[in-house]
Amino acid sequence: MITLTGIVTSCHKIEVGGCIRPEKTLITGGSPNSLYFPASSYLIEHTEVGSFLVDTGYGEAAYQVMRKRQAGRLPMSQFLLNIYDRLLPIQPYEEDLAASLVKRGYRAEQVDHLLITHAHLDHIGCLVNFPQARLWMSRSTYRHLWSFRKYLPQYGRAFLGDLKQDIHLIDFNERLWIDGVDTGIDSYRLADDLIALDLSGHAEEMTGLYIPSRRLCLAIDAGWRKAYLSPEMLDRFTWVARRVQWSWPHYRATCEKLSGLMQLGITVDICHEQGGGDE
Repeated sequence: MITLTGIVTSCHKIEVGGCIRPEKTLITGGSPNSLYFPASSYLIEHTEVGSFLVDTGYGEAAYQVMRKRQAGRLPMSQFLLNIYDRLLPIQPYEEDLAASLVKRGYRAEQVDHLLITHAHLDHIGCLVNFPQARLWMSRSTYRHLWSFRKYLPQYGRAFLGDLKQDIHLIDFNERLWIDGVDTGIDSYRLADDLIALDLSGHAEEMTGLYIPSRRLCLAIDAGWRKAYLSPEMLDRFTWVARRVQWSWPHYRATCEKLSGLMQLGITVDICHEQGGGDE
């Protein structure tokens, strides 16, 4: 825990690449048209904590890996990366997170804290560019990052670097209450106005963030679209859409909890939807 007071003064959502998928492959009866899923990072300013970054989106290393596969140069041993790109083709993009931060007056080395919500490529693609930041992540995410480096060492180093930063592991140790209501979500107070949330489902111990002063929940990809959070839409998820979740029962339960937050007047922001943050 960062034992500091203070308040969040801004929260900027930054798109860092993305991927596409026909809606009908995710939702029964969905459109044959492809949906775009941006990979988003969030740059948060806090009066005492300083700059607090959430995820890093895709990075050039990830994009280069996929381009090599498409050109037939990636070794067959990289089977998992082949499957990833076939399921979710990465779209070309103009700049990575470090370049986007420069436009907002930041250099990568000026980022004080970095929350890694889970160990998927569209969330850790630029992690290597922030070797000086204090890292925050759940124990499950930490374990998955090291597994990634073990089984895909060449690309693990390209995405992650040496992981020698100051790493703090999150243990969700209290329930999140809002307006006297038990939300059913386990949490961990990082600092005043920054509360980590256990949004398990899409990934084990996937970490969201709640900012009380803004009544804003960064739900990351606990759901793919806010319109998909309802029980009626969840019933329409295809076999593929269910299988790509770490745990379908946990995913569904988390979507129901996020719907509950919205009923309390909390803004829920999904990282794979465009818009959000301080627009």
